[in-house]
Amino acid sequence: MKRSYLILFTLICSLNLFAQGYKLPAYYSQRELKAPVAVKEQLELMRTEITAKNLKYQVGYTSVSEVPIEKLRGLRLPATDEGKKISKTVRTDATRSGNQGVNPDRLSKEALNPYVYGNPKMKKLDLREAGFVTPVHDQKQFWSVCWAFAAADAYEISYKILTKKTIDVSEQFVVDCSNAGDWTVGGNMEKVFQWMISSRKNLAGEAAVPLVGPPSKCTGASPATDYYASDWGFVEYKPGSWYVDGIKEAICTHGAIASAMVGDRYLLAYAGGEFSSVLTNDLDAFYNSKPLIGVAIIGWDDSIQCWLIKNSFGTDWGSTCGYGTERGYMWVKYDSNAIGTWASWVQASQTGLK
Repeated sequence: MKRSYLILFTLICSLNLFAQGYKLPAYYSQRELKAPVAVKEQLELMRTEITAKNLKYQVGYTSVSEVPIEKLRGLRLPATDEGKKISKTVRTDATRSGNQGVNPDRLSKEALNPYVYGNPKMKKLDLREAGFVTPVHDQKQFWSVCWAFAAADAYEISYKILTKKTIDVSEQFVVDCSNAGDWTVGGNMEKVFQWMISSRKNLAGEAAVPLVGPPSKCTGASPATDYYASDWGFVEYKPGSWYVDGIKEAICTHGAIASAMVGDRYLLAYAGGEFSSVLTNDLDAFYNSKPLIGVAIIGWDDSIQCWLIKNSFGTDWGSTCGYGTERGYMWVKYDSNAIGTWASWVQASQTGLK
């Protein structure tokens, strides 16, 4: 009897989704055939809620569908005063170096065009189309270090814009050496950028320091790379805008933006479409009760009012979002899941500040 009810329930939900035109991608349909019964039941409950709220995305059996939501504790937001102090410290260091907070590698470009790609007035933009975005990473079972992956993504893209070279930064090195966070309770992307500039540090490559997780220790040795940074900053917050104008400006000027967003079980099961959580979007509620994750914002589309984000859950999660064949990306509504909170950018350089 229970099995018959489940089959009927699944059929009804599938018809609802089909009627709205939101067909589950074939890749996830095949994966779901092998999913545990409990996962299938949870997905159908989600689909019922999504359909009831007339939302435009799909959920499926992803690589992280079975991860308990309480494990997503990868980001610690600094207090407002702490954030201002961090930013002020970096600006002081950059000014002292003689660079006045501007990457010397870009001075000639800025004289002609302030933007590295596109412009903020465009209705849509995707950094992948310019070849700036590096492959999707997989943080595996290390749920508390998404901040290191988001920081690495933002840096890798800035470095590729600067040099045209694709690099793979070691997140293990970032966690072990930056003092920006740890393996258990999370960390902060902006503290990685601060450490690189204030301490004049460069990052190691993945091949030299692969991801193995804890316990681990920083050797203190300087990596044999030119993965330096010359500047970073927070995206300017404008009340009521959810950072939209500021983030667009920062993407066009610097590349990918490292951002916090709220994680929930719907996000873990995201398989395509325009994501907006069925849960509350109240910012205070998010801060007080929801886990935060770090992602990279790499574009936008005004026609659907969404940011394009790159995540670090591997390629068995998310969507291609209309470009290429690699999954691992997501469309998320401008006002959903606190996306844009503590958004920051980093400017790559091949030399350390002097």
